[in-house]
Amino acid sequence: MENRWCNLAVAFLMPLVFVSQGHSAMLDRAHIVEYQVACPDLFDARRIRFDAIAQGWTPFAPSSLMVTAGAIIYGAPVTRAGVEPSAASDGRYETMATWQMRQVPGLQKWLNCGYGAANELTLSKIIPQDVFVCTVITSKDLQAKVTGVVARCLRELKTPPPQPFKRATQPPRH
Repeated sequence: MENRWCNLAVAFLMPLVFVSQGHSAMLDRAHIVEYQVACPDLFDARRIRFDAIAQGWTPFAPSSLMVTAGAIIYGAPVTRAGVEPSAASDGRYETMATWQMRQVPGLQKWLNCGYGAANELTLSKIIPQDVFVCTVITSKDLQAKVTGVVARCLRELKTPPPQPFKRATQPPRH
């Protein structure tokens, strides 16, 4: 399934990305690889720490927070520099949003995962800088509750991916 998605993305997204970015030549598909990262499904309540609590108050997190959203951002998560996706679709069992990413000097690309009803807590992870397109897929159950968030991206490697090691064969002895 993963390879099929990658092949479909390369076949259909690549021309769109290159035309929109003004490229006239197609990339060598051998240099395009998939990069995938999933948001953790939940943030354990035992990991929540409270500092500087007003005197006489006792903090308590009653339950773990489930993942509710995912998005691509530029820059450190504290900046909250969200970028609108270039395309989005909302289906019954999954929502997909696609970002065509550009290099922004000095800013890293991140997958930002939201937890809680209004993303009260976020976990973020840096994604490779050679990623040029990402689709964040949010899966939902029958009640439209989010069950998972995964980012499937394409990377342009500057050098070809390493080839699998092939063991030298001995010529047949006569």
